[in-house]
Amino acid sequence: AENNRRKKLLRSAQKSIMLWDPDGPARKPPRESAELLVSADAMFGLSDSFQRCTSPDFLLHTIGGTTRGAIERAYDWLIPIISRLPDTISRLPPSTSCFLLLRAYGADGERRAQLKELSTPLLHHVQDSLRGTLGEAES
Repeated sequence: AENNRRKKLLRSAQKSIMLWDPDGPARKPPRESAELLVSADAMFGLSDSFQRCTSPDFLLHTIGGTTRGAIERAYDWLIPIISRLPDTISRLPPSTSCFLLLRAYGADGERRAQLKELSTPLLHHVQDSLRGTLGEAES
């Protein structure tokens, strides 16, 4: 069972990991590199460290902006992160929290359940942002 889980994780990693070179096109890493990344993440908890890091804020950098398109592209991987680490909601731009809050009531199935659980903290974040300086800057 563990071997099957690892193979499934590796296949998923090979599909989702991209090498980004500012001077060239993004490309997928070779299988050996994907295996090394998955092993390093399992040993050292790299993904958790990057998700919690605030200086620089890798989560916001990976989202790539506050536009609707950027938020929609991040949606599939962002929901599991904020479900597991709800304190990251306070780091999100208000527009992202607002988009996710709206999606909570328009989503289906498992995503809807995940978002419904997060709807209260998302709503508080949007309300606090609208009342505070962050809300004034975006409006």
